[in-house]
Amino acid sequence: TEKHEATMNEIAGVLDEQGGKEFTDGVVKSLAYLRDRIGVPRDMTLTAARQLRAYINWSIEKILDQQDN
Repeated sequence: TEKHEATMNEIAGVLDEQGGKEFTDGVVKSLAYLRDRIGVPRDMTLTAARQLRAYINWSIEKILDQQDN
């Protein structure tokens, strides 16, 4: 939704402004690590895992877009 979009953009902005490039790169790497290690069926159902991976990818994209600005 629009509220989630605005909140994620705000979070990405704070990461970029206050954390700097090295810190932000670390956050992106951590999110990618989490995304790549979600186990099915051990951790959750296939549908839930796909949804979580999609939102993690969306978050990574928002953070990287903020870095490019």
